[in-house]
Amino acid sequence: MIQDDSHFIVSVRRCSLCSQAFVSVFTEYVDWAASQDAQYRTLLPITDAEADDLMAGRLSPHRAGALGRGRRHLQSDWPSEADEPSVYWDSGVFEVREGY
Repeated sequence: MIQDDSHFIVSVRRCSLCSQAFVSVFTEYVDWAASQDAQYRTLLPITDAEADDLMAGRLSPHRAGALGRGRRHLQSDWPSEADEPSVYWDSGVFEVREGY
């Protein structure tokens, strides 16, 4: 775990088959009115050096989205009004924000 708050979690994970490193970003926004909390997840493949930098604190978890430049990442978006998440491949830089 790099960041472990109730509404913002950033971690480095590795594939058990090929050892590929990934940065995982989870953000949740509490819906105080309807209790349907919006949740967003991103899973981006990263290099071993990038994983080391994230784990050692040399790269801020808030800058992890910049690593997406020129890369594909798996995205799961579940806004408050949706019945189920939308899961899709995306590419490029993505925003990393803390939830609430």
